Amino acid sequence: MDQPDPAELEALIADRSGFLRLLTAAPRSKRELTELLDCSRSTIDRVLRSLADAYLVEYRDGEWHATAAGVCAYRKHDEYASFLSDLADAAPILAALPTETSIDDAFLEGSTAHIAEENVPDAVLDPMLQSVREASLVRGFAPKALIGSAMDFYDAAVR
Repeated sequence: MDQPDPAELEALIADRSGFLRLLTAAPRSKRELTELLDCSRSTIDRVLRSLADAYLVEYRDGEWHATAAGVCAYRKHDEYASFLSDLADAAPILAALPTETSIDDAFLEGSTAHIAEENVPDAVLDPMLQSVREASLVRGFAPKALIGSAMDFYDAAVR
């Protein structure tokens, strides 16, 4: 058994995450995969062979199954893709911070970015306060200009 090259494994997981998503949810036959992924049978064969060579899937009892490595790989890939989406949403806000500012990953995970329009900077208050009312945990930062809204924030948080 040859150990997969990490760079090749990363590329394979990124390229074939749709296959791994389906196979981590439930074992599937080639026919099911062909229907669900709208791919040709030859593409399905080629992808499954690549995933099997990397120990991410295996064929058993007439169906393809994600291995423990495949489940772990998909879960981590999905977490990373979600984090990148959160980071992309927050990028315009983070760009306004000084470059030496350190932001922990936990600050961005599952975040929602509300970017103020230059002509109506307070327009972000309503969606922000609504988010605070519905949240059990709040992490955030705002410019000094919003300091006058501290009482509104407090009221939304304690109600």
